[in-house]
Amino acid sequence: LDVLARQPARVYAGRDADGRAIFRAKGPRSGPTLNRYHANLAAVFTWAIKRRRVPRGFENPCRKVDKQPENPGVVR
Repeated sequence: LDVLARQPARVYAGRDADGRAIFRAKGPRSGPTLNRYHANLAAVFTWAIKRRRVPRGFENPCRKVDKQPENPGVVR
């Protein structure tokens, strides 16, 4: 998650003349985006534990990682 936080987010900007996709750097990833990555990674570990794909006694490492602060958003 630290590496993802340092990398700039990329947005789709169309296609070039050869038909390849163009992506532009947008800026650093926000806290809510990093929380979504964290939740997905935690779900994969939980799935692996339930399906016994990991050794006995394996603990989900995502539980030890703090979540990023999120803004309250727009109240309607």
